Amino acid sequence: CEYYLDFAAWGYMMEEQCADFRLYTYFYRYAVMLLLVAVLDIASVLKVRYIQSSRVSTTSARNNSLERRLLYQACAQASLFLADLVSAFVILSHFESHQWPQFFLSTIVWVAAMGADGIMIFVFNKEIRNVIFNAIKCKISSVSSSTNMSRLS
Repeated sequence: CEYYLDFAAWGYMMEEQCADFRLYTYFYRYAVMLLLVAVLDIASVLKVRYIQSSRVSTTSARNNSLERRLLYQACAQASLFLADLVSAFVILSHFESHQWPQFFLSTIVWVAAMGADGIMIFVFNKEIRNVIFNAIKCKISSVSSSTNMSRLS
């Protein structure tokens, strides 16, 4: 079974009898890892629900909110990874003779998934948003105060 990187085709090439090799070595391995992450996420949801029912203080309510957001982030990132897997292995196999759909479904989708992963971190973490927006506010206020000082002179 010959398996090699063909730069002209934007991906790994193999003989027809090697299709099972690619399916078993990559797709199923990633699918099993994704399933393991899903099981851990479900176990986390159940544990968070159990812990939430026993907590009553304000600090614990804040911790519950943080735990819930992190759990939602993990589920959203796992869904994104699943979409990337389906694109790269299931849909891409229907376009083996077409170069541009292969490029789009492998490279562009992967780059978009990595970018969306970073956006998800920003969306789900209020603390990161606060740090970034406070830094922007400080820069804007320092620029406006220096502009006002120069006008006064």
